[in-house]
Parts: sequence; structure tokens; C-alpha cells
Amino acid sequence: MGTDLFDLLAENAWTLPTTDGVATLYVTELGTGTPVVTLHGGPGAHHAYLVDAVRGCLTRAQFVLFDQRGSLLSAMPDDKLDQLTADQLVADLETLRLALGQNQLFLFGHSWGSLLAQLYYLAHPERVAGMILTGAMWPSKPPASYWAEAQDRQERLRNRAEVEAALRNAGLDGDPDRLSPRQKSLRYRITGLAAPSIYRIENWRRVRALHWNQRAAIAIDKSLPACHDIRPVLRTHPIPVSVIQGDHDYVDPSASHWQRLARDHTTVDVTVIERAGHAAWIDDVDAFTRALDSALRRIGIASG
Repeated sequence: MGTDLFDLLAENAWTLPTTDGVATLYVTELGTGTPVVTLHGGPGAHHAYLVDAVRGCLTRAQFVLFDQRGSLLSAMPDDKLDQLTADQLVADLETLRLALGQNQLFLFGHSWGSLLAQLYYLAHPERVAGMILTGAMWPSKPPASYWAEAQDRQERLRNRAEVEAALRNAGLDGDPDRLSPRQKSLRYRITGLAAPSIYRIENWRRVRALHWNQRAAIAIDKSLPACHDIRPVLRTHPIPVSVIQGDHDYVDPSASHWQRLARDHTTVDVTVIERAGHAAWIDDVDAFTRALDSALRRIGIASG
């Protein structure tokens, strides 16, 4: 199965009209067993980069991957894009649940997708069976200064000596203006994509080029609530939550916010992957696959 995953993505693809008729969601599936709805980052990114995150667990679960409304393969009219909201994406998840015929959803979210999973849980706690989050956003919105610290961590990751070494090794150092279009693209893949996302920068070629719809991201960011906090809902509707986080993740290194939450909520579990960043499966595929397999079992998914 491993050598033909992207063929399978195309073969398993189907479409789902949104309830309001504004967009059509592109949906596909990989693996066998209990469905796990997989939520990509962004907002405004797309699902394909997460194939590498789940490929080691395809005999344990069926991962339902889809592009969120406003993303690459779930486009919407230009005149509607600036009105896109997080609430619409939550509603689309409910539409997907009904289409899958599931009373409850198991959710696997990365980065922004981890926040979307939480927002769906806040809106429909009785419809969530369990969550696995990686590159995880916080369980409650921290002070604005903390996000500034996250941006500072991104900058430090971009300015590491290892990044310069990777550029030299690839023959992409020197004056960027003298590089060919191909070389400029590869340089950006190192400095713009890999550097803030992975710790082991030597793995930069494994970072997949990421489509990102900036207008969708801006619109959704503007629509987010001033604060969110899942702690009260975890008390009234407890579910298993497993967090897999790199110790150098720029959003929340070692999932420190989730570790504090886990002290008071036994349903929350945190696994930290050493020498790993925001896309921990690229830094250490074996450690991430073990952690994901364990998390799937922990939230109640038997082998497919």
C-alpha cells in the first residue's frame, strides 16, 4: 500500500456539498477500520501533506482526509471568500459526520486543525469520541504575548546555523537574487517551510510544498472567538485527548499548556518527541508512528 498512496487518494476521492450550498468539499480516505477525520493546518492549507503523518497507521484506522472550505480542492466563490468563518468550518464537520454515518467522530488535527477540532468539540461535545492533536494549539487561548513568543521561536528556528549549513550543502547559499527560479523555490522550501516546521533540518526535502490560501486564512482568523477554553467542557463531557508534540514545536514546545491541563484531567495524555518541531513526523517518523499508534489505541480505536 505504501508505494501507491497518492494513487489511492485519487481512487478514494468523493465530494460533499456544504449544507449552505456555497462550496463542495473534496474528501478522500486512506486505510481500513474506524474512520478518523483528519484536519489539516492553515487555515487555508490542504490535506495532502498529512499523508506522511498517517501512512504508518493505515492498518489501524481509516483516515478521512479532506480540504476544508476555502482550501485548495474545496474552493468557494471569490465573492464569498472574505466572509468565510470558523463557524462554517465547524458546520462542515457536522455535515461530514452525517455523511459518514457516524454518531460520534474521532478527530486527528494538526496545527490549525487541532484548534478546529477543539472548536467542533466545544460546539458538539456529545459528537466527539476522542481527539488526537499534533503541532497542537493551546487548550485555552493564552495572553497575546505568548503568540508573540511563538513568532520569536519561529524566527530563531529560521536563523539557526543548521539552516545555513543546509543551504550550503544544497548549493543554495549566497545571493538569492542570482539563483534560478528552481533554486529560489528550493531555497524557500528550506528557509520558509522547513526551518520553522522541523528541527532536523537535514530532512528538508521531506517537507511537502504547501498550498495556502491567504484570503481564507485572514477571513477565518478574523472570525475566531476572542478566547476559547475547553477545560469546562472536558469536565462535563470528558473524552480521551492525546497530544503528540515536538520538544521544539514553535507553537507550544513540548505541549507545555497541555501538560499542565493533563495534571487535572486524567483523560488528557501528552507524548513529547525529542529533537522534533511542528511537523514531528518528518523529524522522527518512527517515534511519531509509535506515538500515533498508541494514541489511536488510547482513544478507543482497535486495529483495522
